[in-house]
Amino acid sequence: MRIDLNVSRTLGGLSLLAALGAGCTPAPARAPFEFQEGPLIESSAPPVAITGGTLLVSNDRALAIAADPERDLVSIIDLATATVRTTVSLPERSEPGRIAEDGSGRIHVALRRGGGVAHIDLATGALLGTTQVCAAPRGIAYDAANDALHVACQGGELVSLSSAGDELARTKIEDGDLRDVIVRPDGLLVTRFRSARMLLISNSGTLMNESAPPQDFGCGSFGEGGGGFDDSGRRGGSGGDAAVAWRAIALSATSPVGEGVLMVHQRAQTETISVETGGYGGSSPCNPVPGIVKTSVSMFDGFGNPIQTRSAIPEAVLAVDIAVSGDSTRVAMAMPGNASTPFAQVRVSELGDFMGGDTAPRRIFTPGQVTAVAFAGSNRLLVQSREPATITIEDLGGGEARTIVLSDDSRADTGHFLFHAGATAMVACASCHAEGGDDGRTWDFDSIGPRRTQAIAGGILGTEPFHWDGDMADFRMLEHQVFGKRMGAGEISLGHADALGGFVDGLTPVPNSEPSDMDAVARGQELFESDEVGCASCHSGPMLTNNASVDVGTGGVFQVPQLIGVAHHAPYIHTGCAPTLRDRFDPLCGGGDRHGKTSHLTYMQVDDLIAYLRTL
Repeated sequence: MRIDLNVSRTLGGLSLLAALGAGCTPAPARAPFEFQEGPLIESSAPPVAITGGTLLVSNDRALAIAADPERDLVSIIDLATATVRTTVSLPERSEPGRIAEDGSGRIHVALRRGGGVAHIDLATGALLGTTQVCAAPRGIAYDAANDALHVACQGGELVSLSSAGDELARTKIEDGDLRDVIVRPDGLLVTRFRSARMLLISNSGTLMNESAPPQDFGCGSFGEGGGGFDDSGRRGGSGGDAAVAWRAIALSATSPVGEGVLMVHQRAQTETISVETGGYGGSSPCNPVPGIVKTSVSMFDGFGNPIQTRSAIPEAVLAVDIAVSGDSTRVAMAMPGNASTPFAQVRVSELGDFMGGDTAPRRIFTPGQVTAVAFAGSNRLLVQSREPATITIEDLGGGEARTIVLSDDSRADTGHFLFHAGATAMVACASCHAEGGDDGRTWDFDSIGPRRTQAIAGGILGTEPFHWDGDMADFRMLEHQVFGKRMGAGEISLGHADALGGFVDGLTPVPNSEPSDMDAVARGQELFESDEVGCASCHSGPMLTNNASVDVGTGGVFQVPQLIGVAHHAPYIHTGCAPTLRDRFDPLCGGGDRHGKTSHLTYMQVDDLIAYLRTL
């Protein structure tokens, strides 16, 4: 039986009170969280938004491999001795993410910003080399039947490599935003990140099927299949619309719920949202869990068809990772948003009860910000924390936990913590701005109307005023109205607001894929900058916005959005009426010639313009 241990740690004025508890011991209550107090801390290096899914246990369960996207390290841990065997240093800003092990004693790490896959020998810890695959690798999986690796990229590239790193095949999936990869006998299952879609892709690279998590209609009723869509293109039902698939993992045929795939994702409230104090804590009689963004888990079969979903999970802010035990009896989730709440960052449930809405999960309290979980067998749960950089081995059988320090290079940062912190409304900034970007959602606000989540990566300070309506004069006002009031964080100091603004302003956009036709890009740039088309009359300067509020025929006067990384931020226009960049040029959505004079352009010229936009 574990002994309760209170751990107090100050981070940028954020008093992190955690308790370590397991077994049948009730989880001790933590002190009320205060955003307002304490010193400010700024990381020595730009902190990276939390991504989750950076932990792997080797096939023989003797080693754990932890990727650290902030310190550009991969640690190989000996689980028997609870020591770090090897630390592999990668080039700065590689951002190692998902990990796969092949059948020859090597691991392969997707480098989210490094553009490639790092190959590491498990026995020696030697970096064997790096294979460049695309601008933004995200998911990776090993295909034992073909001794191949499959890498999914943000830009839509799906690349197959030999386990030695040689490229075998490459295809491009339209609309991109690819995330996790799961190997099946005659193809792959691949998720889309922001839309939480599951794709079935054949061995030839053809998209065979695309589906959404089952609709949760609230009040305990689950719809079969993907659910219906209303006239705006949003899925109905009081249970909320599926969005942001943080992690998807395979289930074996021996699991209590059968073979398939588990996806931990968010559900976005489709009902009207209040902009009054506490308004983002929205709930309803059929959906009592607070928060306009809620955590859910859905199951798909081996063909990517949705089977089952569970209602919103309470006490789960920003669930970024999920894992299943070796004997398929337990499931665990990592929820770094709970580092600022009275609730646990790790939740362990019996898998057989989990999808039905388990009522007695085991809650594990741990300091820091938990970013990943993995099982080494049935009773050992590994918990990765970003700051401090540790792996904790939790003995679910009642033994003592062991903590392994991965690095003493601190990445404590007040702004980073505030951005990922769950406020009273049970949402974090990162709930809508997942990984420092956006969730692709259009929200219905009372007294305001539909507003699509705005992109924030690439720098926002200097583009004031903020929001589509330009009603937020500066970041202090934005923080006060949204974080302080609507999200329920309360009044915070100017220093804390500046720290949050500094972190947001430092977020870097997703790297763009290499253009396939540079001549088209050049022609598109010429059109964009021409007086005849007029795009650059508003989209100018380093952020490609003149910071003005303009009526471009889309239903009112709105701020000119910056275009940095625009290729990764569909849908477009403040209502989200344009699913793709081409749809933005539909006059019924994009405003016609009041929004750039484009009606005279040919189809091919619009293609050229889009090719240029994808490079911004």
